[in-house]
Amino acid sequence: MYILKLIKRLVCKYFGCLCPATKVTLIKETNMGLVYNAFLPPPVDSDVVTRKLKIVVDGVTAVLTVNPKDTVYELPPVKDGASVELSICDIDDAGNESGYNEPLKFTAVDTIVPAVPGAVNVKIVKEVADPVVVEAEVVVKPVTPPAPAPVNDEEDTELLN
Repeated sequence: MYILKLIKRLVCKYFGCLCPATKVTLIKETNMGLVYNAFLPPPVDSDVVTRKLKIVVDGVTAVLTVNPKDTVYELPPVKDGASVELSICDIDDAGNESGYNEPLKFTAVDTIVPAVPGAVNVKIVKEVADPVVVEAEVVVKPVTPPAPAPVNDEEDTELLN
């Protein structure tokens, strides 16, 4: 019995109490990546056979080979807040490289809104004696309109004359 109590105490200490009356939610931090689509301009020259897409993320460079017919390319995931630079270079059928264009520079920012959660639901689980009932007091006070200004017949008569 002592060993069971000790185990229960250790479990409660490190993982949260698993007693039926207590519900514990453990939240694990996620390491999410942001995925962007790069929209590439079509090649200027008709003899372009391949392209190089240079991706620089927080100073680390990767060069990927891209088909010149592809105008949309899904980039590898990057972390929120990462500094990103993209540029392309065209290579023709003779192997000549155009050089890289002016890089597009941006900071990866998570702007995707989470989905709306499902509906909240309830289920009755038991009945208790002498419950503490939550009540709200609503006090309605009548609003009295202001009294009209007194009428002075002498002023009205003078205005008409």
